Amino acid sequence: MRALRVESLSFSHYSTFALVVQAVWQAGPAGETGLNDGNVREAHQDLLNTAFGSQVLEELEGVISSLKSNWKQALHLGVVILLALRVNSFSPNSQLVERSLSVLSKCRILAREWLFDLTGSAQDAKDCVISTSRDQYQAIISILLQMTFTTERFGTSHGFSQREDAISYLYAGITAYQAQLRQELPKELGLFTRLHQQSSLKIEEAFIHACDRDPTILDEVIRLVWGSYSRGRSWERLPAPAQRWWTVVTSEDSNRRPVVVHLNLLDGSFLLNGRPSDTLLAEITSDSSFRLLFQNHLIKKVRPAARRGMTYEIEYLEQQIFLGIIQGKLVIQRLMKGETEEFIPSECLEHDLPTHLLHNHSHWYSTVSSTVEVRPQHRLWQTRDRRNWVIHLVTSGDTLRGTMQKSTPSGLLHLVSPRSILYKNIHQALCPLEPNPIGLMIASEPSKNQWFNVHLPRYDLHFTLNDHNELECQNAPGYIINDDRQGVGCLFGLQNILCLRQSIGSHRNYKVIIPQGEYEAQVGQYGHPLVSIKSASLKGCFIYDVDTHVGRLVGTRSTESDILLVKLHAYTSSSLPDPLTRRTGTSEALSRLQSASSYTFPSITEDWKSSLEDLAKITPLRTFYPAHLRVMESVTWHPSLPASSQNINFRYIVEDIIAYARNTLVFHQKDKLVEALPSINGMDFLSLRANQRDWTYQSNFASICLGNPKGVAQLRPPKQSWDGEAVAFRITSLSKPENFQFPVTENLQLQVIQWNRVGGVRDCTWDKIHEWIKVPAITSISEVWCSLYELCRKTPWPPTFEATATLALLGYCGVDFRLISTLFAIMRDSRFRQDDLACTSFISLSLRDGSEWSQQVISQIIQRSAQSFSQSEESRLQKKPHETNRMHKQRIRNLYDMELDKQVKEATQEARQNWPQLPARIILSNRRLLDTTPYWIERNLYPKLETWLQNRTFLLHLDSVQRVLYSLRGILASTSLYEPHVPTPIQQLNSSPKPLDPLMLMREHSPPEVPTAHSILSSFEYQSTRYSIPQALRDMLSRLKDSRSCAFHDQYNHNLEKSIMSLSNVPEISMNRVPALDELVTNADLLSKRNWDMLDQIIVALESSDASFDILRHTRSLPAITPYTLLQLLSFDMRDLLPSSWISCITSFAAMILDTQHNERMLKHMCAGRLQQLAAEASIQSNWSHLQNTDWLLVQIDGNFSIRSNQMEVALDMMASEGSENKLLQLNMGEGKSS
Repeated sequence: MRALRVESLSFSHYSTFALVVQAVWQAGPAGETGLNDGNVREAHQDLLNTAFGSQVLEELEGVISSLKSNWKQALHLGVVILLALRVNSFSPNSQLVERSLSVLSKCRILAREWLFDLTGSAQDAKDCVISTSRDQYQAIISILLQMTFTTERFGTSHGFSQREDAISYLYAGITAYQAQLRQELPKELGLFTRLHQQSSLKIEEAFIHACDRDPTILDEVIRLVWGSYSRGRSWERLPAPAQRWWTVVTSEDSNRRPVVVHLNLLDGSFLLNGRPSDTLLAEITSDSSFRLLFQNHLIKKVRPAARRGMTYEIEYLEQQIFLGIIQGKLVIQRLMKGETEEFIPSECLEHDLPTHLLHNHSHWYSTVSSTVEVRPQHRLWQTRDRRNWVIHLVTSGDTLRGTMQKSTPSGLLHLVSPRSILYKNIHQALCPLEPNPIGLMIASEPSKNQWFNVHLPRYDLHFTLNDHNELECQNAPGYIINDDRQGVGCLFGLQNILCLRQSIGSHRNYKVIIPQGEYEAQVGQYGHPLVSIKSASLKGCFIYDVDTHVGRLVGTRSTESDILLVKLHAYTSSSLPDPLTRRTGTSEALSRLQSASSYTFPSITEDWKSSLEDLAKITPLRTFYPAHLRVMESVTWHPSLPASSQNINFRYIVEDIIAYARNTLVFHQKDKLVEALPSINGMDFLSLRANQRDWTYQSNFASICLGNPKGVAQLRPPKQSWDGEAVAFRITSLSKPENFQFPVTENLQLQVIQWNRVGGVRDCTWDKIHEWIKVPAITSISEVWCSLYELCRKTPWPPTFEATATLALLGYCGVDFRLISTLFAIMRDSRFRQDDLACTSFISLSLRDGSEWSQQVISQIIQRSAQSFSQSEESRLQKKPHETNRMHKQRIRNLYDMELDKQVKEATQEARQNWPQLPARIILSNRRLLDTTPYWIERNLYPKLETWLQNRTFLLHLDSVQRVLYSLRGILASTSLYEPHVPTPIQQLNSSPKPLDPLMLMREHSPPEVPTAHSILSSFEYQSTRYSIPQALRDMLSRLKDSRSCAFHDQYNHNLEKSIMSLSNVPEISMNRVPALDELVTNADLLSKRNWDMLDQIIVALESSDASFDILRHTRSLPAITPYTLLQLLSFDMRDLLPSSWISCITSFAAMILDTQHNERMLKHMCAGRLQQLAAEASIQSNWSHLQNTDWLLVQIDGNFSIRSNQMEVALDMMASEGSENKLLQLNMGEGKSS
């Protein structure tokens, strides 16, 4: 009651309502016998007090008046009803009982108003989709309305004397029953439902008597539930035991069939023709047509259909919908403004309409206009929308024909039938993108002669027929379909690719459209794989430019676009180089996969991970065979790709990309997508072994010209390999049993000290040596020396095969021959098997840390423990008379320094006594200025002494080993020399890099300079143009001024007029004269020819005329020299390795490519009619040195743009160093900030 008065709680929440219910119906011990004879619980004794009961009812009356028409306060009203019922049940005062009945009557009136208000709003709503909030409130109010009748007064014969009470009670019962069927009733009100079921038995007889007295009560209630209800016969009460059921039959006419109605007066059950009134048959709700139209919406207001032949009738979006099952199929009709339409399933039009208009569309046949309207999913119920396609049906004899049309602002469009010859011919040209024979949409406009538009909905691509009867792609203006796919120059065998070529000129510019999805490879007729996409996985496309100048395909630079291109290059690779890239698809795929774009992914998706896994599968899977041995191997190859295109590097690069993505997990939180690939036992070892076998046959352009630059795979130069084999052969000959003297190391201790770091003895054996010595990245000899020494010391003579092979392998990888010979000498002499020559025990040593006592080092360590001057006693000494502050500070500071130096020397001498016999614990005497506690000594001083002792012990051990080795030193006479047969061509292949001087001489005598695009456009005249205000804009301003005005209207007109007038003040725009098309085409031909001539000169200069290059050229083993590989040499990591003559030559070649790209951009603007862009592009002049700004040059070629003069000025100003001051520079909109 206190909460009701001060309104401290929100009674509209379920939690508050549950709290009040628990308090009102709280069980507990019986109350005092003297007050209630033991029939009232202790928690309810306050209700026996007349004053308290009167106060409660007064508060409840005030709450009722405050609720008014806010039906969202239904639970608040429920609290009032509960308290009023408690007072009515427990108060002994008859006046309070009557007053409580009055409160309940007011609650009943308010609840009835709310319920009818919600019923009316539901009928007026535009749809019958259940609103969870509104329907739940309607169910709650129905339960609360029923609770107001649970008093003894309604159990008498005069309980329902008022007709409104009977109507309210029955309608609330029906509404609550339907809410229970739809499970809309909140669980918190389940208790009240059960209480009402119990109390309804008490008032059943009185209610039935009221219905017998006035049967129109039943008619009015049914009419509230079913708006089209019309009684045909009188109500009848069924005999026992179904005496609670009443039945009636509705009226019948020519268009309306009778319906049998059953109504249960006790629980509100309402049946129509024996079925629940709000439930559809499962046969209907599970039908695909029903799910398309109504999706997952739960339909209300389901009634038997008044229309003959139909089963149900519902209201939806202010329309009457009729449902029926005819011949086993669902028929859906709707009545809208007197016109009947019938839904046509898409299966009936499957071969007459394109797929796009079949899926996610609905088709409605109008009996009045004989048309079928095709409506998209988001406009299913919008009638007569001009944006929809309409089929006009015409009957000619027994034949039904249709014409499909749609109105547009430009005229009337006609859809070409998929059955026509025109449609089939166009689909044949576009079938690489759309394999579905009815996947296109072709529309024609009769007002335009021979005009039609081809739309590929799956990719949102549009094609039109140009003036030359060629299909031109509107997504790439100026490009038409090219039937000759050879113009691409790569991706041979890819089935799903559409090639486009420029519609003017000599067909030099190409684009390709490749669908996005899941690709699979199959073995073709002649062994080359055929790659196609799975139709179910199509989900868009990528458009790539064919860059013939650099030799590559350029996509959207997105992760998906780049990964797809890598995958297709790998799948379509063969043993021959592609004409476009001048290298195999495998080389192109590996190069792209290792590029920075593969490690730049703004988002990580399932498709990204799936594509990487597909690339990893191109690597042959190698495992040991049998699995428990490590000799033979089993190789699993890709079933559809040739062995020559299956490279081991795919898997390892993919693993590196995924590992990089895993390190950035904090940014994307997709840990499942960056999980490592499943490990395969023996895969790393066997792949490494296979790679070593292929070293002789691996090569690239940089390895020939530059040796072995950074960023290039570490390949095996044959000459170095033969030198290593000679050393290994010589080391193997040391293991002969008759050998006694060996060429050992002169000063083992000095060589070990040069290593600095030395690893300790590992737990290993000769047969497990491969686990910690890996080729070619062999562990440093300093890390394994001690382990090898211990193995050799314990190995009897003659050595085992494993020992000899291991030491020969070390020699092959570059370890000094005398050091390996020293290990053989240790195996040969039995004196090394004594325990006094065993290697000392340690984990790792740093010999440069020292091995002898250093007074200076120890003093520095001890001094770090000194007490600060501010905390010392000297700092607190008093100033002497006639002593200035400066003199005082200097005196006490000198006293502190002398005392500290004295104590440090004493502590150092004391520590010296513990060297070199280092005890387990060092204790130094306490000193006033030094904090040399045992803990500090253990953390700071002891580790240094321990390091010295370990180094000293190890060096003494080496000295002992060296003394024994001196007796074995000699020259080995029985070693054999290895002289392999070296073929002349291969030896010439790895000679010194070819000089570039001939190339430079050739450049000096090259043909005359070809005029660039800038020189051609330099003669163009300028024209001045001024912006003119359209007359339509002026007319609109005049109409606005003449219309009705207000303050806001006048201000809007004033601002609009100022904006329009400002357009007339725009300064004149100076534009280059538009160059003629022939000039651009001619210039493009000259530039292209000059580029290819320059590339041929570079190739000639790099190649040699000797036999080695002839052999490699004929066997196609010569590394590819392409524009792309040449531009790679100008990168930041590699150009420092080039001679200056090479840099100048390749930079000139790159500048030629940049000029060619510049001219092609102008040609594209000309074809598309973009004159302003053409003039802006023509005005660009490169007045900066390409040789001094090589990185800028590469960025322009890669991005296909030219740096403007103002961009260059801003960039140079930003890079200029002027201290640490910030800079604020301006670059206007449209001047190339993004580029």
